[in-house]
Amino acid sequence: MATTPVKNNSSPGSFKSYDLIAPLYDVLGALYTGGGISRAKREHIGSISPSARILYAGAGTGAECVLAAQSGATITVVELSRSMLGRCEERFKKAGLNANFVHGDALSAETKGNFDLVVAPFFLNTFSKDQVANALQCLSKQVRKGGRLLSIDFAAPSPFFPFRLLQYLYYLPPLVLFRFLANNPWHGLYDYEQIAHKCPLRLTGHKKMKAWGVPVLECIEWEKC
Repeated sequence: MATTPVKNNSSPGSFKSYDLIAPLYDVLGALYTGGGISRAKREHIGSISPSARILYAGAGTGAECVLAAQSGATITVVELSRSMLGRCEERFKKAGLNANFVHGDALSAETKGNFDLVVAPFFLNTFSKDQVANALQCLSKQVRKGGRLLSIDFAAPSPFFPFRLLQYLYYLPPLVLFRFLANNPWHGLYDYEQIAHKCPLRLTGHKKMKAWGVPVLECIEWEKC
């Protein structure tokens, strides 16, 4: 199938460009996490209904989006990086699958809709402390009542100091890299369960995921109330 035309909904000054790192993104992620990022991004695939309408916010190169489409779901992919989005489109073309591709901001009005599932794969950590709560709120508005919102990201800081220190040391290299290459904000690890308290969301699942055998990643699922 042919993919649908790309819409550009980015706004001047808001662009966080992953274009420079797009050619190496999957390789670097695999090496850095021992395949952990890929496993975390695919964790939800088995729970997808064939009739589901799914929005992937900041989908990157979109390997998991193709798997979701293969299950029969209707996929909308939103990505600010044109290079990342182009790689995602190529994956769909090679698989002979269709999707709605939006080159722009996943929080914009143009992508809002009653989705059965909204997936945020390492998306919320691209926002500053002052912005992340609003970003999560905006994503929740795109989920239909009774639908699901899924965050895939670095795990919340542990209350156990030695492990919390390990988490921060592990988190530091990508924090520096994406600050330099993509102009991402500088911030610590987020506790998305706490941030979501003001959103109309009910926690339904929280699974720690491992990178090189260490649980430093997480998948959190909420249901829209």
